[in-house]
Amino acid sequence: MLRFNIIILTVFVVQVSSAQEVFKKGHHYGLKYDGGEYYAAVFDEITIKEYFVSGRIGNTYYNLSRNKSTIDRKYRKFHFDLFDRLLVIGHTYEGTIDIMDETGEHYYLMDGPYNKVLSRKEYEHYGNDDLLTVRKRGKLGLYDWVKQKEILPTKFSRIKIHETCRFGSYFIYAKRGLEHCVYSEQQEQLISFRAFYVTDIYPASICDGYIIESGPKIGYCRKMSNGKYFLIKPRFDDIYFPKDDASFIIVENREKQGLYLNYHKLLKCKYEEISPSQNPYYVAIVKRKGVTKMVNSNGDLDLVREKYIY
Repeated sequence: MLRFNIIILTVFVVQVSSAQEVFKKGHHYGLKYDGGEYYAAVFDEITIKEYFVSGRIGNTYYNLSRNKSTIDRKYRKFHFDLFDRLLVIGHTYEGTIDIMDETGEHYYLMDGPYNKVLSRKEYEHYGNDDLLTVRKRGKLGLYDWVKQKEILPTKFSRIKIHETCRFGSYFIYAKRGLEHCVYSEQQEQLISFRAFYVTDIYPASICDGYIIESGPKIGYCRKMSNGKYFLIKPRFDDIYFPKDDASFIIVENREKQGLYLNYHKLLKCKYEEISPSQNPYYVAIVKRKGVTKMVNSNGDLDLVREKYIY
């Protein structure tokens, strides 16, 4: 609801802020709103970008919005990388940033302790426009401009945001050194472990546990009821859940398949095909070099006639 109200307010502001006019007196420029002089002609340059107006005196820039209470704020520059999200970023001389709406009248952050807000072109995450990836001294954090609060502090080397299986919900993958964490949208730490070469963590297709990505390879992680983790290291090209749960997992590497059964490795990746068995005495059916065999829960293979497979 807050986001909706902000959008309605922004639309209203855009409508009433459309009558800007730059005028010149001598060698300097001023600004009119709705035909009336609003800012005197003291600026070396005035630039209008859609509904945002900035004025320059020397090397210093000013926000020339209708809200004159912020005219004394001095900026080194403005960035419009997030203009498609109706946001303008102002960089102050103190090394902080301001986040404002596209008219410059309303501020969502003042003197934020960040060096930069990263645009979609520079950093990708899922399409929640409320969340901004911020950077300070080379470290990343998250800021929610709608709630006007910091979600994660700037101490991570990698942050990615993923939708969960619950509509409208998300979680955050964050990396700090060798530590990899997953946080809920309430900033609750869901999992944490140390590992080399992990590049991303995102929800498994069964909505239980997480896929761990390491470059082109993937693995799987699930927190068990005893607090320990079941982990398949990211060494595989693909992972399948044919029973829609983690009790029966097929892993694939170089077009060969293996099997994890009830959270234990049962078969190595050396089969052309693996599928669950409906026969109560066997857990899986495997094919290798054109030969079909049945597998019991101990991993023993029996060659059987085709009509007894199912």
